[in-house]
Amino acid sequence: MAKRPSARTMAPWAALTSAAIGCVAIGAWQWDQLESASGVDQNAGYVLLWPVFGAFLFTAGLTWRRLQRAATGSAHTTAARLETLATRELPPGLLPGRATTLPETDDATARYNAYLATLNDRDLRQQLRAAGLDNPGRSRRD
Repeated sequence: MAKRPSARTMAPWAALTSAAIGCVAIGAWQWDQLESASGVDQNAGYVLLWPVFGAFLFTAGLTWRRLQRAATGSAHTTAARLETLATRELPPGLLPGRATTLPETDDATARYNAYLATLNDRDLRQQLRAAGLDNPGRSRRD
């Protein structure tokens, strides 16, 4: 025996149907306005536009119903969906790993980096002195 839809599920469809019929009726009214003596070419656009609004309402309703059914799917369909997603995962080792930094074993590079740090420290002290932010009374260990 087929399950009868409840009034709660039928109310949105009744509202959508009446709104779509209203949109088509407004389109027909625009057609009458176009054929009247006071009609303008703009009415021709509305003749086509209002039925499109009605079609949009039904499309939105069908999309909403499809999303509701997908959200309330049974556990079996959810398990099948998860199994499908699991088969689409990339196998381990397919992508390259993260790049690691090599430890510095070169003495020349270490000396150069120390030299750059000294230059940066000297430049920072000069900028602080020029801005009046240095405090010669404080020791470095404070």
